[in-house]
Amino acid sequence: NLLQRLESKDWIKVCEALNDVRRLAIYHSASLTSL
Repeated sequence: NLLQRLESKDWIKVCEALNDVRRLAIYHSASLTSL
């Protein structure tokens, strides 16, 4: 899941997860309130 990818030691996975968070913040900001 997203939180596991953010905690990963693999920088590629972390960067992809950060991009996903950015997309969520832009298009689905209400979804982030539960995190």
